[in-house]
Amino acid sequence: MTEAWDGGKQPGSWFAAVGYTSPFVAALNPQAKFSRVSIANVIRNERVSDADVSMLIFAWGGMAVKNAKSVLGSINQWLEIVSDLRDEKLTHLEAYERFLMQSLEGNMPGCSPAFYTKLIFFLTKHLDRRGFIMDQWLGRSINLLADREIVLFNQPRRKSPLKQGFVHKRNKCSTYEEFCEAICNLTLVSGETGPDVRVREENMEMRLFSEGRGKGEWRKYVITNDVCR
Repeated sequence: MTEAWDGGKQPGSWFAAVGYTSPFVAALNPQAKFSRVSIANVIRNERVSDADVSMLIFAWGGMAVKNAKSVLGSINQWLEIVSDLRDEKLTHLEAYERFLMQSLEGNMPGCSPAFYTKLIFFLTKHLDRRGFIMDQWLGRSINLLADREIVLFNQPRRKSPLKQGFVHKRNKCSTYEEFCEAICNLTLVSGETGPDVRVREENMEMRLFSEGRGKGEWRKYVITNDVCR
């Protein structure tokens, strides 16, 4: 599977709105677009700082400017986790546990599991055992397929379709582990082929994420069917 709907995002205006600058950001082409592949290439560049990598991932993920300003203000509280991930000192579950602790202690304002699992995903992407992005669309997809609440949301299921949902900040590490295992298990029965299991798993993840703005058939299905029975 190609990243047909992930054609890249231009983070220049986002960085400007957030008020984040660095030599890396200053050197960016204003028209430059960043996809999953290009972000992975940046991460491998040791000259790019942990802060730059983190903010680039948040920009790619579409973090609200207000939230980005908040989490940037507390960057010294959580940046060491990013550093340890880049140095391969942490597993995805160890990283989740540490991010969760910082979040619950109020040290990552504006950053929910939906966003710090983006950090985990990109920074463990090259490993055989890595974490996946636990945002609303992946979480709701897994819950729907499992027909139970694996991932907790701020809003419970309703009798009518709900367009937006927010992953609850109190999802435990055991929840994240079950969520990641569910994606791996789905990959085994998905028909995905290819020699690299990591590519197959990411393809499965992208299929569940689907395409936004009403273009993805799976996302439409999730919105319509993710209701109380």
